[in-house]
Amino acid sequence: MHLRLLTLNVWGLPEPVSHAPAARMRAIGEQLGLLDLDAVAFQEVWSRELGDILAEAGTRAGLVHAWTEGAGRGDGGLVVLSRWPILRARFEPFLLCGLPQRLGQMDYWAGKGLASVVVDTPAGELELIDTHLHAAYGRVGFADEYVGHRMAEIVQLAHAVATTPLPVVLLGDLNAYAYRAELSVLRRTTGLVDVPWTVGKAVATVVPHSASRPNENPPGPRIDYALA
Repeated sequence: MHLRLLTLNVWGLPEPVSHAPAARMRAIGEQLGLLDLDAVAFQEVWSRELGDILAEAGTRAGLVHAWTEGAGRGDGGLVVLSRWPILRARFEPFLLCGLPQRLGQMDYWAGKGLASVVVDTPAGELELIDTHLHAAYGRVGFADEYVGHRMAEIVQLAHAVATTPLPVVLLGDLNAYAYRAELSVLRRTTGLVDVPWTVGKAVATVVPHSASRPNENPPGPRIDYALA
């Protein structure tokens, strides 16, 4: 079966932390119809308003089924849009994700976790997992005190993959380079394949000099993944 999927961290933080979030969500939504997508996994949708904007845009693009319960502060910031019916969905918060006293690092208060959404494709049921792991807050993998947090989150992801009888696609912002231990553990414990790498399409997923990462130098890091 051929699948056309998208994962995108939309940086939906409120102003003035991010710039014009509602306008950016509308701009993202305008592009959905050009991509002929079957499903989309968004991260950092930090308000119901932004989730509604993306869901409405998805409907116009043929992605008429939406799971938006993860949109909002403390709800993980996750949204899934699908061309196919969503049969069931659940959100599982990460057991270890950040430190409550680090008010400048909001991972703990964001309530990050994984969203498991089962969609009814023409080939049968498919489990789509959307997730966003703890940020590195610095150079990913170097002097990074949150490697243990991400590894604990990887264990939860691996358990979710291991305990479902369905085919699985995992999409999201894993905040880790492909060669780091987090990705190695996830692949080796689950059998998931890094799809872009396998088909020779692995490229940077953070654009240098963007509004969200103005000091990032080319070619930019690859920290967002599609695994199946």
